[in-house]
Amino acid sequence: LTRWFQLGAFNPVFRNHAATDTRPHEAWVDGPKHEALRRAAIEQRYRLMPYLYTAAEENARTGLPIMRPVFLQYPKAESFYGNDRDFLFGGDLFVAPVVDERLDAHAVSLPPGAWYAFGTSQRFVAAKEPMKLDPRPSDVPVYARAGAMVPMQALVQHTGETPAGPLELQVYLPDAGASDCRGALYQDDGESFGYREGKFLRVGYACSVDASVVSVIASVAHNGFVPSWNAVRVTLFGVAQRPSAVRVDGKALEAWKHDASAKTLTFEVRNAVRDWKAEVLR
Repeated sequence: LTRWFQLGAFNPVFRNHAATDTRPHEAWVDGPKHEALRRAAIEQRYRLMPYLYTAAEENARTGLPIMRPVFLQYPKAESFYGNDRDFLFGGDLFVAPVVDERLDAHAVSLPPGAWYAFGTSQRFVAAKEPMKLDPRPSDVPVYARAGAMVPMQALVQHTGETPAGPLELQVYLPDAGASDCRGALYQDDGESFGYREGKFLRVGYACSVDASVVSVIASVAHNGFVPSWNAVRVTLFGVAQRPSAVRVDGKALEAWKHDASAKTLTFEVRNAVRDWKAEVLR
């Protein structure tokens, strides 16, 4: 049941229900250990709601599914043609769930390119031989594409609750010179048909990496909705060395944090519902 909670958190529709003649399916029925694991999966989905809602709007507008076979985005990856277990959640997250009760090592083959273990700076590159992971249900193996820019939010208890604090933008840095560093955000009121009248917010994100500077750029494509957040907290993954300076729109930023052990850099952009550019000087 824990594994199905963990897998369900990365499905377009996340529901936990059963027939009347089956065992209980509530998150707490198997004791505190499994309740904590199931709670973590549910909470991760709520934190990913900006990313998921953006993917849902893309689905409504273009037909691209939220839950995608790997070969849809990587048509030359023939090893995934017959893979009916692993999938992409949106365009930037790769999910390799454990879906049975066996305790054999969990084999994971990554799509082409470089990937980060989600929420960390631990980086992997697709190889011929799969990785072997512990199959016990601690969490779902989820990987972010190098170059992904993933919008997230503070934890809420239901979708009607307004998240506190700034929008969060996780940036998984690609190699220097890579051209495919991008992300997107779409938001509206989540309830009405006001989006049909232009009452929505659409923001595009991009980043570039070279030997001397990392740039993160936000471009507002449509500004017809006032979101709950006013600032963006940016976290760069894969920053091994402490930068010499951080600038936003050309002005030095004093409040930023580099974590050498986690290889992350975090800073905040104020009044961020606009076009802005941040530069991290190496």
